[in-house]
Amino acid sequence: MYAFFIAVFVYKEMRLIDVAGRAAQSSVDERHDPLHHHQCGGISWLLTSSRFPQSMAEWMTAQGFRIVAFLLVTNIVLLAAGNFMDPPPSC
Repeated sequence: MYAFFIAVFVYKEMRLIDVAGRAAQSSVDERHDPLHHHQCGGISWLLTSSRFPQSMAEWMTAQGFRIVAFLLVTNIVLLAAGNFMDPPPSC
């Protein structure tokens, strides 16, 4: 609602007449979203059942990382994992 208000009333990039057409186009663009949710659910189940987050935390604790190193390693791991995931453009 905030983005709608800003686009229509503040920046005046969209007219009130165009709202219905853009809403319809948005619903067409989101038709692949359920497939994406099923893929994310599968990955989530796989990571949870393999206890990957717990084993990563145990490994980092065993290495004796301080808080800054822990956050740095966590961000690098998430960046690397994000490079292999290909979400649809609507995400």
